Amino acid sequence: MKITYIIGNGFDIHFGLKSRYIDFYNWLGKETNKRKYDNNRIAKNIFQYIDEKRHNEMQSVAGTNWESKIDWSDFEEALRALVEHYSHNQDYEDDLEKIINDLDVLSRAMSEYLSIETSNRNKSLDFNAQTIENSLNAPLRKIKSERLSTLNNALQTEFGNHYFKKTSSDLTFINFNYTFLLRDYIENTSEFNIDKINANLQSSKVMINKEILYPNGRFDDTPILGIGSEYDLPENLNITEEQKIILCKDVYASYRSDGRIDKIMKALDESDIIICYGLSIGISDATYISKLLESLMNHQYQTAIVIMYDEDYDKNDVRYQSLMNEKKIKQRLEARYTWRHSEIDEEKKQLLSQTIKNQVIIQFDNGKSADNNSRSFDYFPYESIDNETSENAIKKIKKIESMKIEIN
Repeated sequence: MKITYIIGNGFDIHFGLKSRYIDFYNWLGKETNKRKYDNNRIAKNIFQYIDEKRHNEMQSVAGTNWESKIDWSDFEEALRALVEHYSHNQDYEDDLEKIINDLDVLSRAMSEYLSIETSNRNKSLDFNAQTIENSLNAPLRKIKSERLSTLNNALQTEFGNHYFKKTSSDLTFINFNYTFLLRDYIENTSEFNIDKINANLQSSKVMINKEILYPNGRFDDTPILGIGSEYDLPENLNITEEQKIILCKDVYASYRSDGRIDKIMKALDESDIIICYGLSIGISDATYISKLLESLMNHQYQTAIVIMYDEDYDKNDVRYQSLMNEKKIKQRLEARYTWRHSEIDEEKKQLLSQTIKNQVIIQFDNGKSADNNSRSFDYFPYESIDNETSENAIKKIKKIESMKIEIN
């Protein structure tokens, strides 16, 4: 049996890493950095876009946290709009060359920023095998009994037709982040015991593939900032291959010629269960979301579990809003596929809708626990050394206070 985890920026944020678009904006806004990148068109575009977003959000929804409404898909949308804007100029080739150079400079700045932030955050985190086993099992444990029965029946049929699948199991990670937090998370764990679906297997042991697949590369080897795909570029844009490599993430991945795209597509196609955590399902994710859905349509035994962040989610309360949020996520998945396949006919569209309905499970995570302790999180619990230090300090204070009482 094969399981694939697709990890997005929500994973890094979950561990306290300041990797949101707004975090990079705030770092760029520091006086020394602002002077350094004062003439950078992309930096200016970032400040202008976010300032306008802040104004519009605060105008439309008073009292809300406008920063939570900004993510990296906003950056890619703004960059697309900037390229589109200059493409209408008579001498846009010169403007495009300047944009590419500015983007390259800002990507190096982003690498510097992530390197600093990751190093600082890693010092405060501690992972162990038990929490990893709990977190990797969490999506399966949260599936409702009737839906879980359907999943097990589909696996039983598939394993009956392909007996070798039940003899061994492995898990592969596809990491859309540029950081090494996921690598560090699984570093000391090579296997775990899977729950809820192990009746179909000869062994509950699942081997963890330590070769993490990075669609967008890592911050130490990749131009981080850019547009998701060359399909997002304006039509009839006169652009060189070298410029595309820096501007478009999928072109850069192909340019590396390291087989990462083929490995990712193969992993999705061969998976029995696909679990997504921390993706925004924005336009930048469309290429791989499209491939995921294509694989589901081709393999009725496959199941995808998509875990989305919802700060208002209450697992003990089935609210109308939660049901509507689930519906919106499924609509967004469908929209990403149809955006990528604009030529889709009605028959294929009906198959797509049916596949999402029957084979995609939506779950929500509010990033909280009843005792407000990171060790008790539903998804990806962890030990915070900062928290542990604080707990020890509180114990020491209480002990000192009790000693004072005894003395008095």
